[in-house]
Amino acid sequence: MSGNRDYTRGDRAALISLSAGTCYWPGCPEPVVRPVEGQFKIALEIAHIHALKPGGERYLPSMTDEQRNSFENLIFLCHVHHQTIDQPGGGVKYPAETLKQWKSTRETKGSQALRGLRHLTEDRLQEMLSEAIQERDDEIKQTLKRLEKTDADAAALIRELREETQASRYGNPLFNSDSIELLHDAASRLGNLADAANSLRSASENLRNLEDKANTLAYAASQTQGLEVRAEHLHNAAREINRAADRLEGFR
Repeated sequence: MSGNRDYTRGDRAALISLSAGTCYWPGCPEPVVRPVEGQFKIALEIAHIHALKPGGERYLPSMTDEQRNSFENLIFLCHVHHQTIDQPGGGVKYPAETLKQWKSTRETKGSQALRGLRHLTEDRLQEMLSEAIQERDDEIKQTLKRLEKTDADAAALIRELREETQASRYGNPLFNSDSIELLHDAASRLGNLADAANSLRSASENLRNLEDKANTLAYAASQTQGLEVRAEHLHNAAREINRAADRLEGFR
């Protein structure tokens, strides 16, 4: 049946890859995907440069349905701009040449990058990665120079972090096996922190009345001072009483 939308997965993937992440309308920031209820959904619509059905804007009778649904005839637009180019009279205000120019401008850089990957070798890939890292490092150096003029402390911190990152990159890990072992041991000890806290709280409650208990013990100790002497006096008194009892017994 004529006029059916029939895109391949490859065409859709190419649009997403080459769109630079936004609507093809110049200056429109509407992104290709948006998060919806925790999942990313395609937010843009596939629009036809030459209309898919007769009577549509920029329709060409000479084209086949396959050509109308081909990648060369497709662009990504947000809903508002899709409606704008396809509304009555849109073909005059936004002719096919204009839309093709939008497509070419948007996709040229990405297409060149893809063409450059066709003959990519392992050595060239390594070279590209090294160039990208060097370019990034140069940008950081320039940023540090500017930052040092306004905030020396912040620049020093960033420089330190950069040096640590470089050390990690070139085979000097930030954490050695000893450090990892210490961290593991500390984590294990901290795992029982809740129980230790409960024990400390109980001990503190018991010690809270220690001063009163100490005072009580001190008083008891003071009362026992001289107890041995008093016992000896009582013993002597008992002995005298026994002697008196014996004398009384002799008078009978």
